[in-house]
Amino acid sequence: MPPCGVNQQKTVADLARALGNWRAANGRSFIVGTNEAGMKLGDDVRAADAAIWRSADQPVDRAGVFYVAPVLACEVAGRYENESALLSKAEWYLGHGTKTVWLLFPAELQVLIVTSGKVVRLKAGDTLDEPDELPGLTPVVDDLFSQLQD
Repeated sequence: MPPCGVNQQKTVADLARALGNWRAANGRSFIVGTNEAGMKLGDDVRAADAAIWRSADQPVDRAGVFYVAPVLACEVAGRYENESALLSKAEWYLGHGTKTVWLLFPAELQVLIVTSGKVVRLKAGDTLDEPDELPGLTPVVDDLFSQLQD
């Protein structure tokens, strides 16, 4: 896998900050993972750009990957990934029990919120809807791309 480009790096950092700040304000009931957050769901091993799990779902084996779906999975488009590829990833997450997937597109400064049977496209100025089970997690699209707008 080639290294990620500058826009993807900046966006993942902004995303991680937003998720981390939310966790800090909402107690320790959740774990925020990033840096290719690993999970083994079914026979597949995958890694999200960022994800949130319940603290109770923390891995207990030496491999250190989660064996349960995250409550929220996030993917940031890279140089070689188009919307179709990320929607395919979102379907995989949903098919394994994730309730909400955020797909971030740095080139367009847009976010797709993908849930079972529904895709919502958001642009600058819009606020993301609160995911099920994650009270208060409602960042503004601009905050997820703040370094790209400096």
